[in-house]
Amino acid sequence: MPLTPKGFPVLLSFDIDAETMWTARDPKNAERPIVMSQGAYGWKVGMPRILDLLARYGLRVTFFVPGLVMEQRPAMVEAILKAGHEIAHHSWSHAWIVNLTLEQEREEMDKGIEIIKRMTGRNPVGYRSPAAEFSPHTLRMLAEYGFGYSSNYFDDDSPFMHRIDG
Repeated sequence: MPLTPKGFPVLLSFDIDAETMWTARDPKNAERPIVMSQGAYGWKVGMPRILDLLARYGLRVTFFVPGLVMEQRPAMVEAILKAGHEIAHHSWSHAWIVNLTLEQEREEMDKGIEIIKRMTGRNPVGYRSPAAEFSPHTLRMLAEYGFGYSSNYFDDDSPFMHRIDG
């Protein structure tokens, strides 16, 4: 973890949702060029600037990227990895998991893990829900898949443990 000039650790992470932020809510948004441009800004303009800034200060961070975005933007993924950053799981399509069945949520999880493994050479250790929420199945699935952490809760800046089934 990087240290600030005063020696305090800092954790930085970025969500690279791209257009999935809008298409996951309504597939018809793909036909709205102005709406879609909001998602394109991050990967087209923001990412090179962020990567340059992080390199300038020698910082390594975590990027939470939906698998679909990874598939569509392999050069961006290569730039993230070349700079030594972590890519963590952020679903496959950015679907709101609270609206999914267990089978659909599992498919989102499996497809996201598969592409991360294929593009990085290893299983992801971190997870951030695309809906900023968990379904009744999410915690159990994270344990089942062997994730080391999730970055979802907003009520503290220190890590904490969850008990599953006692």
